[in-house]
Amino acid sequence: MTDGTSCREGGFTLIEVLVALVIFGLSCTVLLNVAAGGLKRGQDSAAEMAASALAESLLLRAGKEFVLKEGSSEGQTDDGLQWTMQVSSFGDSADREARGIDAKLVTVAVNWEERAGRRVVMSTLVLVPGASK
Repeated sequence: MTDGTSCREGGFTLIEVLVALVIFGLSCTVLLNVAAGGLKRGQDSAAEMAASALAESLLLRAGKEFVLKEGSSEGQTDDGLQWTMQVSSFGDSADREARGIDAKLVTVAVNWEERAGRRVVMSTLVLVPGASK
C-alpha cells in the first residue's frame, strides 16, 4: 500500500555513478603520471651511471690501451653512449723540462639522449715519463 509519498529505493542515481567514475578516472590518471615519472627518473639515473662508468673506464685505459697523442678521438657504444676523448699537454715546455716528465690532460665527455643534451665530463692528468731535462 502506498500512502501517497514516494519511497526512494536503495541505490545510486546515474549522476552519482558518473561523478564517481570521473573521480576514479582522474585519480588513475594522476597515479599513472606519477609512476611514469618515477620510471623515467630511474632510467635517467641508470643511463647516467652507465655514462659515468664508461668515462671512468676510458680515463683508466688512457695511456695503457690508448696512445696519448694530442688531439681527440671519439666512439659510440652498442647501447648508444657517445664518447669523446681530448688529450692535451699540461703546462708549457719550460714546465715539462723542469719536471723531467710530461703530463697530459685527458678529458672524456660521454653524451646520451641527444635531444636533452645529457652529458658526463671527467678529466685526469696522466704522467708520461721520458721528457728530457
